[in-house]
Amino acid sequence: MKLREEQQRKIESLEGMIDSCFTYGGADKDNPNYGTYIQPYEEALGSKLFNTTYNNQLNKLKLKFKIVTNVYEDSEELNYNSLEEI
Repeated sequence: MKLREEQQRKIESLEGMIDSCFTYGGADKDNPNYGTYIQPYEEALGSKLFNTTYNNQLNKLKLKFKIVTNVYEDSEELNYNSLEEI
């Protein structure tokens, strides 16, 4: 895999993780999700690219999406959330 493709894959993975954290509990820097799930991407992407991607994705989510809770319940009675564009 080319270096640029690998970097793009990491960016997309980070964006997906931010989406998931936003949907289930929060993705802000003061939220435990940030340190556990989001911040580890900083090493792989470098601080500048990480911060740009993080800020752009989180701002997009806050401005353009709302969280819809309990949209699905599986056979183990776990409930799932979803993002809906405003």
